[in-house]
This record gives sequence, C-alpha cells and structure tokens, in this order.
Amino acid sequence: MKKHRFKNFLTNYAIWQDTTFPNQSVTSKLEHLKTEINEVIEILESTDSTTELYVENYLLRHEIADAFLLMFASAMDLGFNFSDIKVVMAEKFEIIKNQEWAEPDEKGITHRIK
Repeated sequence: MKKHRFKNFLTNYAIWQDTTFPNQSVTSKLEHLKTEINEVIEILESTDSTTELYVENYLLRHEIADAFLLMFASAMDLGFNFSDIKVVMAEKFEIIKNQEWAEPDEKGITHRIK
C-alpha cells in the first residue's frame, strides 16, 4: 500500500470507528488495546513457530492489526494526525537509540538506564 493510501486508510478507519462506536473514549480504546496485546502474547506463548511462520498465522496477523488500528485511532482522538505520528516516532527513535539499556529482566524486558 502506498504511503498516501495508508494514511487515508488509517484516517478512514478512525472515522469509521468513531461513527460505529460513538461512546468509546480514548481510555476505553486503550483498555481494548491492552486486551488485544494480551491476545497477541497468548498466541505467541501457545505457538511453537519461527518468525517466518508467524506472518502466516491468521489469528496472530489479525490480533496485531487490531492493536495497530486501536493505537492509531487512540492517537487521532488525542489530536495526532498521520504526519504527527511519523514525526514523533522519528524523534523518539533518535532519543532511544542513544540511551543506555540494562540487561533484560526475568520477562525479557530491557529497560533504559536512567
């Protein structure tokens, strides 16, 4: 999908979501996002697979899509547009790539050293 089509797709998705679920708040979307992320983790923990096979896992692909769509719709509700998100992601990457990182904890999470 070309960049401008992707931007339009995400914008149209956010509009559809707001129209279809008018009583959903940013917080409720983010709570739903937590649920979707947990579903992705459950699939990964129950799947003995390689990275190549993950993209072929129908359920996993759709749970990942749910998570991305909910995150983008939440950001739009907070006033971000597609361009804002691209800029902020690039800024954040510049920050984090120059930070020091601790060894992974028991869950495999690597935190930055403050």
